[in-house]
Amino acid sequence: MNRIHTYWLTALLIVSLTACQIEKIQSITPTKPTSIQVYQKWELQRGDRINDQTIVSGLGELTIDLAGKPIYAPMSGEAKPDPSGCVLFAGTELPAYLFRFCGINAPKLGALRKGQTIGRANLLVFATFQKQQNGTWAFVEPSKSMLEQILKGS
Repeated sequence: MNRIHTYWLTALLIVSLTACQIEKIQSITPTKPTSIQVYQKWELQRGDRINDQTIVSGLGELTIDLAGKPIYAPMSGEAKPDPSGCVLFAGTELPAYLFRFCGINAPKLGALRKGQTIGRANLLVFATFQKQQNGTWAFVEPSKSMLEQILKGS
């Protein structure tokens, strides 16, 4: 490959990456992060660091390779950020359940209708929680049909 082609390919890559970062900055909303108290505590959890490496998923979570595809609101509800940069989704039809999506690029926050795009992800780390009587949230196995709605938008 000659120098001119290398120069243009490099410039194109830099412009593309810059445009992605600008889009990411523009999509940041002033929504205050929401924390949830998880009932189960394991020694190693998502966000912990070992030898300068970050754990991106843990027990109770699924990691799905979406290759940049969108995820959708499985029902009408509200999407809020959590302190670690993930998105918590609470649906109006199932108030005792909460869904956490990590790895979403430029998520749409606030009130969403069923089937509306929440965002896109390369690797989606997904968890389902059920509210306990003491107010904490426990990991529960996700429903296959719920995951299908999240991934297909139906």
